[in-house]
Amino acid sequence: MSWHGFHIGAAVLLTLLVLSVLLPWVWHRQSGKGRFANNIALVRQRLEEIDREASEGIISEQDKQQAIDELKLSLADDENNRKPARQRRVSGLVVAVGALVALVAGGLTYYQVNQLDQVASARQAVAALPTLSQKLSSGQASDFSATDIKNLILAIRQRLQHEPDDAQGWMFLGRLLGSVNQTSQAVAALEKAYALVPDNMSVVTTYIQLLMATDQRNQIVTAQNVLKARLTSSPDNQQYALMLAVASAKIGDLATTEQYFEQVRSALPANSDIVTSLSARITQMKSDAAKVGQQSVADNSSEPKSAARTNESTTDNTVTVTVELSERVTDNIPASGYLIVFAQDARSQNKMPAAVVRQPLSAFPVTVTLDNSSAMLPAYTLSTLSDVRIIARISEDKDVMASAGDWQGEITLSLGDKAHAKHKIVINKELQ
Repeated sequence: MSWHGFHIGAAVLLTLLVLSVLLPWVWHRQSGKGRFANNIALVRQRLEEIDREASEGIISEQDKQQAIDELKLSLADDENNRKPARQRRVSGLVVAVGALVALVAGGLTYYQVNQLDQVASARQAVAALPTLSQKLSSGQASDFSATDIKNLILAIRQRLQHEPDDAQGWMFLGRLLGSVNQTSQAVAALEKAYALVPDNMSVVTTYIQLLMATDQRNQIVTAQNVLKARLTSSPDNQQYALMLAVASAKIGDLATTEQYFEQVRSALPANSDIVTSLSARITQMKSDAAKVGQQSVADNSSEPKSAARTNESTTDNTVTVTVELSERVTDNIPASGYLIVFAQDARSQNKMPAAVVRQPLSAFPVTVTLDNSSAMLPAYTLSTLSDVRIIARISEDKDVMASAGDWQGEITLSLGDKAHAKHKIVINKELQ
């Protein structure tokens, strides 16, 4: 139906609504008038018959007069049985008010449910799709405004309603939703694209990149499983192998990271960022594993702890934080789990912790100290940073990677003169 035809149809429906109220009343009124007119015609005919009967001597003058009186009385009774004029006016007013109410109610209902703004936006988006597509294909995507992206999303959704099996459309929709931080919807769109064409490398790559960008453990595990499935059928695919190494490194899967990193390492420049990053992550995971082993030995030993740590230099950067819970968190923390407090470089996108402390959950508030001895890598400590982001997180496991359902709070501070100051973090946010 065209836009013009839609409005004509709405007007016709409202007209029918009014007529359905008015027509019965009009018909009833007209039928009453017709009945009264018929009664008058019958009375006149009867009067003529009485005159004829009297002239022919059939009835006497007295009978004639009595018959005329009875006829007039009958007509008067019939008229009296009809509604007075005032009642008719009141009845007409009631019907008019009812028709007006029906018209207003219909108009308001139409206004509330027609969603004209959304329909107009969708039409504008579809109309703008050729221009936006040409702009996108010519490499001008960086010039897209927020309105352009919104129109593209609307237009692609309109198209997918009619072509739900368009895998490329779902992929583009996922990319656009991801660009405006609508992550959950973006993942859902790319899941549909992957389900339609699981062997399409462009779709798989986009899907995996989005899952890994969420930094949520369950999403990264999904990416890892998808990549393992792809490598089963394409074991020599170096891009999939590299992506699997990166995904495994993110969730601390040391064995898988080493396996697939070794598979692709010879094909990568020795001084590339990815090689440096993966090498550092593998070293970090090995160090973590060693620390866990040492901790287990220390926990099982009855010997006193070495005093060496107490004699460490106090000239290194030290941050002491007191961790508290907001009211909404108190009833939502797991029965068992860990408090993880760690520091990241606030001046870069590097999310590797420069210091981390993990301990089983206990009564809050809890005071934790981060220093160089808390570093995960010897060359990457608090002393190498000037501005840090301190994050306190409640998790069911010891992994620094965020998982859906974790609770956390954070602060950002500059080191230097405040390196030994005490700070407070309130855990108040649930990760999705």
